[in-house]
Amino acid sequence: MPNEVRIYLEVRKSKPDTDKILTLGTRNVYISGSQAIFQFVIIPITAMLTV
Repeated sequence: MPNEVRIYLEVRKSKPDTDKILTLGTRNVYISGSQAIFQFVIIPITAMLTV
């Protein structure tokens, strides 16, 4: 299940676990950051391969 859905379901509870929400949100930040780094690395590589 995607983290956004897990966060949403946790927030909807009558007594949400804020530590769990914080952990899932932090995981989203790390995953997004790593995806951005990989994209910035792949763009020059593909540009060099096409020339």
